[in-house]
Amino acid sequence: MINSNKILDEGVKYISEGLIKNNTLMELNIENNKITNIGLKLLSKALNKNKNFLKLIFVIIYVLKLMKKLINYLIDVLKLNFMGIKCQKIQLLI
Repeated sequence: MINSNKILDEGVKYISEGLIKNNTLMELNIENNKITNIGLKLLSKALNKNKNFLKLIFVIIYVLKLMKKLINYLIDVLKLNFMGIKCQKIQLLI
C-alpha cells in the first residue's frame, strides 16, 4: 500500500516499469497521491503489457459472469418456491 505518500508522475514511472514484469503483486493502492493523467497512462500501458495481469482480469470477468448467472438462477428458484411473495430481480452491474 502506497497511498498518501505524495507520489508524483515520476514515481509512477518507476512503479510502472516494475509492473510490466510483475508476477506476484495482486493489489496496488495508490489513492491520495499526486498522480496526473500522465501517470495514469503510464500505469495503464504497463498493466496492458503484463500478460499475467491481463489473464487475471479475464478470469475475474469470467467468474463475475458466472456469479451473475448463478444469482439470477437462484432468484428464479426463489420465485418458484415463494409464489405468493413479490420478488424483484436484482440487476448486477458488470
